[in-house]
Amino acid sequence: MLKNVFRKDIPQRKPITLKYASDKAILVDKPIESSPGFDPRVNYDEYEYLYNISEDAQAHLETITYLVIGAGFEFIGDEKGVEKCEEFAKLVGLHDILENDVLTHLIFGNAYNFIVADDNEFGFTLQVVHPKRVKIVTDKYGKIEYYWYDYNAAFVGEPKENERFDPENVLHFRFRQFADNIYGLSLLHNVYNKLSLKNKIEATAAAMAHRDAHRLLWAKVEISPEEEAINPKTGKPYAQEKIDAVNALLANRVRDNQDGTFTVSNNLVFDQSVELHDLSASHDFAGIAKILEHLQRQVDRALKVPKVFLGEPEGSNRATSYNQRRTFMLFIESIQRKFETEINRKLIPQITNADVRIKFNAPMREDYNDWVKQAVMLYQAGIVTTAEAREWVDLPPEPPAEE
Repeated sequence: MLKNVFRKDIPQRKPITLKYASDKAILVDKPIESSPGFDPRVNYDEYEYLYNISEDAQAHLETITYLVIGAGFEFIGDEKGVEKCEEFAKLVGLHDILENDVLTHLIFGNAYNFIVADDNEFGFTLQVVHPKRVKIVTDKYGKIEYYWYDYNAAFVGEPKENERFDPENVLHFRFRQFADNIYGLSLLHNVYNKLSLKNKIEATAAAMAHRDAHRLLWAKVEISPEEEAINPKTGKPYAQEKIDAVNALLANRVRDNQDGTFTVSNNLVFDQSVELHDLSASHDFAGIAKILEHLQRQVDRALKVPKVFLGEPEGSNRATSYNQRRTFMLFIESIQRKFETEINRKLIPQITNADVRIKFNAPMREDYNDWVKQAVMLYQAGIVTTAEAREWVDLPPEPPAEE
């Protein structure tokens, strides 16, 4: 009975509950959709965000863009038709438009130019639009019926008449189109998670390095019996005021200047009753560097650009380096052929009825002598004509007439 009364009279201490932060690491802020048959348009915001924040994405995609369009293009065929095409290209700034298209279709997987009416001498011009504002509408068999343009990208209800564009009036450049997909797929899609993880690890490593440079301090404050007394002026114990003063001094030790720099004050003066200690920790920066190197190799492989084009040594012999560049050039040329096909099929017939086609110039010829030897061998073997062999080495089909 006495035991029960004792328990009743003495207030029971509440159990102490501690809440710990989750140790689950969020490696990717927002995963992208990758399920079979997904609509690539749902990831457009993620692709654009990644391109804007990742120097890897910018360096690789812009290098590809410059190689595809940097050497320019030319119109080949009927002389008057070529003049007309060149006039239109100059009028609308076709080179700049195509440079935009190449980069855009690498980022989003799709790039669009609408052929729209205009009051110029040709009666039309090219309108560049953001891929997120375009939806492709097909019939039940997957054939494209029209392109739906909605500035707000809402695509609710039925499109208005001025929002429907016939497929023949839309230059649609796709990257990595496969099977029966009507949309292309971004070059950044397969490397999105790795680039996001790499960016997060780099930011974390930078924070760790900063913390090591400006380590946190903690103080051990000795309190004498006299300091337990109350200060009549403030109503606080002298001990508490002493602790508050130490806290205030340590709190202002490192100041963020809001411009990427910090002001650090080491002028900390205490009496013998205060001891300072630092919160030191050992970080495996060498291990972090190896992880980043591994991720970088995967990123480089996925984005296809050899290091030599990014100003970095390959670390391989000349033959291997040449083969890498040659394989990469085939990738560049495949993009050029796709652009040429779309322009030749849809745009040029609206400029002229003459037999004219656009041709992107080769971005680079590493060994011109090798190309000449190949052209001669092909001609001698009867595989190509004289005109084709001359074109192979960037010469006109016929030699200049002798005077």
